[in-house]
Amino acid sequence: MLGTTALLITALLATPEEAYAILEDVPSLIKAEELDEAYAKSLAALEADAENFEALSLAAALAEKIGKPEKALELQRSILALDANADEARLAIARLELARGNRDAALQMNESLLERHPQSEDGLKLRRAIRIGTTAPEPDAVDSSAVKPLVRLDMVTGYDSNPTLLNDTDGAVGSASVEDAAILTMDGSVGFFVDGKDRPFTLLARVRNTSTFDGSDAVTSSLPSTVGLSAIARRRVGEKSLLIGDLRYQSLFVDNFNDRIQHFVAPSGLLTYELGIHQLRALAGLELRFLDGDLNVSDSVTPRLAVRDTIRLGKALFIADVGARLALDITDNNVDGLDFDTDFVGGQELSTLLFGQYEIAKRFTGFLATDFRWRALGTRINDPQGSAAEVSPAETVIQVRAGLRYRLDIFELHVEYAYSTALASEQRSYPRNQITGGVRVWYY
Repeated sequence: MLGTTALLITALLATPEEAYAILEDVPSLIKAEELDEAYAKSLAALEADAENFEALSLAAALAEKIGKPEKALELQRSILALDANADEARLAIARLELARGNRDAALQMNESLLERHPQSEDGLKLRRAIRIGTTAPEPDAVDSSAVKPLVRLDMVTGYDSNPTLLNDTDGAVGSASVEDAAILTMDGSVGFFVDGKDRPFTLLARVRNTSTFDGSDAVTSSLPSTVGLSAIARRRVGEKSLLIGDLRYQSLFVDNFNDRIQHFVAPSGLLTYELGIHQLRALAGLELRFLDGDLNVSDSVTPRLAVRDTIRLGKALFIADVGARLALDITDNNVDGLDFDTDFVGGQELSTLLFGQYEIAKRFTGFLATDFRWRALGTRINDPQGSAAEVSPAETVIQVRAGLRYRLDIFELHVEYAYSTALASEQRSYPRNQITGGVRVWYY
């Protein structure tokens, strides 16, 4: 008792910056199952800084574990007041309200969670418990580090007026197509994540393949496919910032994975900061790109920088993103023969993305996005039948996308229209229209 009193007196004299120092021993106390002392230290950290997100989260979880549900409910409400995006607090409040017998309050809070994340397994379990009158599922352990699976499948079909181009990769694969086609894209990801605050680690393998129902052999053999692996680590820095490390590998193929034309490794670091309704993000990274096959272009290293602002206003979401890249040659292959254009080499790129989304009705969302990219290209192969390298002029690539999404538990139905064009030389200019529809399924 005297130790706890001394701890609280020390906390009253501490500064907000010292709250993290008070919390240093809490994880080891939890592992030793000394939950009362861990709870006392969490409260002491809150005395030093009442808005310390980590201290609030630990104190709320510990209060529930040691049998103080009213205090846990009070702390979870403080978390939600501090961060309107704290969905773990929504789930905890709903569970605690159900334990108190307040089913209406529990259902209302849980539904607010499911409106934001209709696929939430915990939210769906709690909804069933509320409706059939059973007790709420037990909360996870305070130091939960369970490894959970993550599976996502997206199947898209539709019309594409220029199917040999792939808008969401760096640069165009292939030359402007002379025929349109009905396409089918299968995009699947499988992996796992460590369940905990901010998802501290995620590992995903991804495979994407595009095929055509009615295209010629020339189009079919030029359609892009990708295989990739990504590892993402997250760590909270302070109460409003998140540090993210992202490492990605991807191989780009054509002809249904029969011909690999390039692969790259892309490490990057991101820092986010919450400022009112804004979530600011800065990114710095590299792309190490290696060309395969008989392509008379160089391997390259591409530094890249980007800043983003995400704004949430009720049912609306807005994103503005500005980025820059500079590709630098690192080898000179000088191999004759060419089948496809590759990403720019020794070039520069400036990009701007504007995205808006609005929840039209429950489960029903519309979005509009515009993507502008200005490129000053370096050495590039323009003749698909030869091996001569030329220096291409600058080009501007514009893409506008609009679509609708309907969410239902672990399913999402979506339709989309996209228009793209490149304002460049005659060889590089193209228009592209895409009308697609599909279904996404995910489990985690």
